Amino acid sequence: MESIGVFALDGFNTLPFLTEVRPDSIRDNGSFPIHSAHVNGALHAGIWIHVVDRCVAIFGQSSAVLLMSGHSEGRLLFLKRTMNLRTCPGTWGFLGEHAHAREQPSTMAWRGLREEMGLGVHDVALSLNMTPGPVKYFRKYEDGRVDKQLTWLWLFVLSAPGPSLQIRFDEEVAAHAWVNVSGARDWVSQAPTDFCHETIVRLVTKGLDILRACMPFSGRTAAKIDACLTSHRNFRW
Repeated sequence: MESIGVFALDGFNTLPFLTEVRPDSIRDNGSFPIHSAHVNGALHAGIWIHVVDRCVAIFGQSSAVLLMSGHSEGRLLFLKRTMNLRTCPGTWGFLGEHAHAREQPSTMAWRGLREEMGLGVHDVALSLNMTPGPVKYFRKYEDGRVDKQLTWLWLFVLSAPGPSLQIRFDEEVAAHAWVNVSGARDWVSQAPTDFCHETIVRLVTKGLDILRACMPFSGRTAAKIDACLTSHRNFRW
């Protein structure tokens, strides 16, 4: 069974949902098997990865300009979970991953892309952290499990249109869809039950709102995209 890193954070239970947490306030507390972490309500870390396609220019340096082909806005990848999963079966969301012990957010993001989609560095034009610190995520399920998580939000812009890449989804993915950001926002607001429950809906919505404020990416440098994300990633409300 997979083991994940667990952490300690003073005052976690009193923080409002989706409050941004300072990374230097988080203390490593070893590792647990993933099922045990949820059964015991152990604080752990995870990441939700926003994968956008249609980029045709390679960044390399922050001064390089991003060009988009086809849909200038780019399209966001949504994944549908298989029905045999215990948590949120048959619902939609982003690419997600749990952190291994002492694993950095960037390492977790790249590992998720490789393990769950079969993609690597050569398939990505831009990789950015959407949150300077993780945000508080909390959900208690009817079977007693508790998802007590520090969640990072990450952005990958692919180097080609999604359908043209050799993507190999893992066995937990039942279906996928490439959706423009404005259409995705409408989808979430009009059919929230497609996304499992209201805590997921709020997390998805916040990520979409940040992306929508900064897209289209065409004609912007990596530095300008990062600056835009920074100006819109205040998670306290």
